[in-house]
Amino acid sequence: MHSRVQSTREHVSKQLAAYGEDEAAQQVLKLNDEAFEFIEVKAMDFACSFDPDTPNLRPMLLDKALSLAAIVVLEGKQRVLNRKRRKFT
Repeated sequence: MHSRVQSTREHVSKQLAAYGEDEAAQQVLKLNDEAFEFIEVKAMDFACSFDPDTPNLRPMLLDKALSLAAIVVLEGKQRVLNRKRRKFT
């Protein structure tokens, strides 16, 4: 069993939208259980690393880790998010 960041599709969708990833926010709601569980496992990998977008390399926020993991699952590769900081509307 792998360690993972437990979440819901709805929560990850909201975080993706806050990071400016509107298309991914819609796609994550349609993922099957296996793909979503992979997001949770991959998010733990990101969460255990430092965030290069913060001063002094602070630990990564769990919501950012979940968003980055969702991008990996949806697009097949890692990339930076559209926004460095979340913007809630």
